[in-house]
Amino acid sequence: MIGVNIFSGYKQEEDRFTNGLIAILNLARFGNPDFVSRFIQTLMGIAGGEIRHFRVLQGIKGTADAELSGDACCLYFETKIESATLRTEQIRSHLSYLTQRKEPLKRLVLLTPDDSKSQYVARHLEIDPGSLIHLGWRQVYENLESRAKHEQNPVLAELIQQYLHRIQQTVFQQDYAGIILKIHFGNDSGIFHDTYLENMHEGRWSYFNTRRRYEKLDGTGRKLLFYDSIRQGITAEVEIRKVQFNEEGSDYNCINEFEPGTLKVFKTAIPIKHILSISGLENFRKGQNAGRLMTHTQYRALISHQESETD
Repeated sequence: MIGVNIFSGYKQEEDRFTNGLIAILNLARFGNPDFVSRFIQTLMGIAGGEIRHFRVLQGIKGTADAELSGDACCLYFETKIESATLRTEQIRSHLSYLTQRKEPLKRLVLLTPDDSKSQYVARHLEIDPGSLIHLGWRQVYENLESRAKHEQNPVLAELIQQYLHRIQQTVFQQDYAGIILKIHFGNDSGIFHDTYLENMHEGRWSYFNTRRRYEKLDGTGRKLLFYDSIRQGITAEVEIRKVQFNEEGSDYNCINEFEPGTLKVFKTAIPIKHILSISGLENFRKGQNAGRLMTHTQYRALISHQESETD
C-alpha cells in the first residue's frame, strides 16, 4: 500500500513541507482519532467523515502534491511555500483529475502563504468556486500550535513543534508580503504631502508611479505600504495587480496598478518607532533605497499596531 512516510526524502522543499503536514496528520490519528477531522473542519469548513488515505505525490491520479481521502470525501492539495506562485493551468489540471473521483465531496486545497482575503487569491478561486479552497500557512501554523499545547502525547507535541519551527524559519521568514515605499513628495513625483491622503480617501488613485520597477509586485497581489517621512509613519496600503513600464514621461515611469477595492488609508499612521522595533527593520530609516522588502512576519508585526489601535 502506498502511503505517507515522515522519513521520505524529496528534492523540492515544497514537497518536504507537504510531506511533513500530511505525515503529522497521519500519525496524530493513532492517539487522537478526531485530530484529522477537526483539522479539516476547523480550517476548511468540511465535514468529510473518516480520512483513510494519506498520500504525498505517489499514488495520486494526476499531479497534485497530496491527497486526503475517505469514503465520503477527497481533498487534493497544491502546496506553495512562496506567495504569488499559483499557476492557473496547474490548478485547472488538478481539477480535471479531481472531477473523475467518485467521492461525493471533492475539493482542491490551495495551501500557500498568501492572504486568503486578498484579491490575488480571489482571482484564482474564481476558476471554480465550488471546488477550490484557499488555506494559508498562517492558519495551519496557528491551528497546529494550539493543538500542540494541549497534546497529551509528548512525542507528537514535540514533532509538531519542530514542524512549526520549519514553517516559521522557511515560509514566514523568507517569503515576501510586499514593499514599504518611502514616498517622494514634490513636482517631479507629482505627489504632495498635503493632498495625497485626501485623494486616496476619495478614490482618485488607481495606480502609483515609481522610479524603479519592483518586480516582486508585478502580477503577484503583494502589498505596497506607503511611508510618509513628514508624518513619520506608514499611512496606507494597497495590493498591486500589475506593474508596467512607460518609456515616455518623467523619471517616475513605472506604473504600479492597484487591485480595485484594496486601497486602505489607516486612521492613524503606523509610527516609525513601531517600524524600527520590528526585527529586520531596525535600520529602515537609514536605508537609501525608496523601497524596502518586508516578510510576512514583519507585515503581521506592522499591522498589529493598527489592530491594537482599532481595539
